Amino acid sequence: MPDTTATLKFLAKSKRYDTEKPYVIVSAASGPEIRDADKTNTESESRDGILLKDVRGREKEFKLEDQGFQVLKHASEFPRLDTIEQCDGYQKETTKLLKNIFGATCKRRVVEYEKGATWNYHDPRETDGPAVMAHVDHTLQSGITVVDMYLSADEKTEYLNGDYRIRLLNIWRPMVPVIKHQPLALCDVRTTRPGQFVACDRILCERLGEVYLMQYHEAQEWYWLENQTPQEPFMFLTWDSESNGQARYCPHLSFKNEYAGANAPPRESVETRSIVITRRGTND
Repeated sequence: MPDTTATLKFLAKSKRYDTEKPYVIVSAASGPEIRDADKTNTESESRDGILLKDVRGREKEFKLEDQGFQVLKHASEFPRLDTIEQCDGYQKETTKLLKNIFGATCKRRVVEYEKGATWNYHDPRETDGPAVMAHVDHTLQSGITVVDMYLSADEKTEYLNGDYRIRLLNIWRPMVPVIKHQPLALCDVRTTRPGQFVACDRILCERLGEVYLMQYHEAQEWYWLENQTPQEPFMFLTWDSESNGQARYCPHLSFKNEYAGANAPPRESVETRSIVITRRGTND
C-alpha cells in the first residue's frame, strides 16, 4: 500500500487567538473589493513530512462513527455537471444514495443544502478552490445554525424533539478518471483533541458561518486514497447531534501531491453537503 508523505497546512499557534477570534472573509465577485490583507487574520504554518496512510485495500476498516469518514463504492450516472439538469440529477442521486446507506427501515430525511464544484485549481483563497488548511466545515455550534436555517418549520416541529439524530454529511467525489493533483486527506478524529480546534468566523456576503481551523499535533493520523476514482467517493461527517463518544466531525484538507507528475490533469471534484435525519436508537 503506497503510503506517502506531504506538506500539510495548519492554523499556526498564536496567543493572538486568545483575545481575537480568527476570521476569513469570503468575498463574492459582485461584492465590494477587500484588500487581501484584510480578508483574514489567520496565520498558517506548514508541516513537512506528514505521513499519509493509504486506505486502499483497507476501506472496510474506516467507518463514519469511528474515524469520521469512509469510502463508498458508487458509480454516478453523472460523469459531468455542465448543466443545471445534470446538477439537479446529481443532487437527487446523492439523496437516494444516502437514504440507501442509512437504511430503508428507519425513519429518515435527507436535505441537500449545499453543493460545490472545485474545478481547475489556481488560488487557494478562491471560494471554489480546494481548501488547503486543515479544517472542519462546521463547529459544534454552527452545525445547529445550519439545521435551523435549512429545515422548514414543520420539519423542526417533527425532528427537533429529541427523538431524532441529525448529521451533516459531505460526499466528495473526483470528476476526473483518477485524482492526482490536490487529492483529499482526512484525519482520524480519534487522534485529535478538542484543544486543537479553533473556531473561525467565515464571513460571506449573505451570511455568517463558523468553521474549525485545526492546529498541528504529532499524534494526529492522516489518510488518503491513492489513485482515487469517481467510483470511490469519500463520505465524511461535519457535524453530529449525538455526543455518545463516536466521531462528530472529520478534519480534512487538500494537499499537494509531489508524485502527481507534470502531466497530471487539474483537480476536478464535486462535494455535496447534506442533512441526514434518522430516528434515534435505530441501526444507523
